Amino acid sequence: MKQIAEDVKCKIEKVYREQADLCKKLNEVGITGRRLADIFKDEYGMTPKAYADHLRLAEAKRLLKDTDKKVIDIAYSVGFGSLSAFYSFFKKEEKITPSEYRRESKNKKKTGDFRHE
Repeated sequence: MKQIAEDVKCKIEKVYREQADLCKKLNEVGITGRRLADIFKDEYGMTPKAYADHLRLAEAKRLLKDTDKKVIDIAYSVGFGSLSAFYSFFKKEEKITPSEYRRESKNKKKTGDFRHE
């Protein structure tokens, strides 16, 4: 079971930005989605979707901190189909908007203090 979980983890890491590709890759594993989720959760403590969301959020935060890309471009680059979906997801996870996160990260660079690392 551990090998299945590791294989799924690798697949997610390769295609987490593309929802359709992710679903296709996970279907290639050859077991039901429910069973796959149970195996993955037993090994990593979260569902495959939660893991993909974690990767998308981490990449979005990195891009917001380290680039001057527009928020809409970041949203699409990490796999969101709309800006509103990205804002809703980001605010739910971080309790602030992507723009506020970017602003705070710039302030951190100046002051060395940032609450959302």
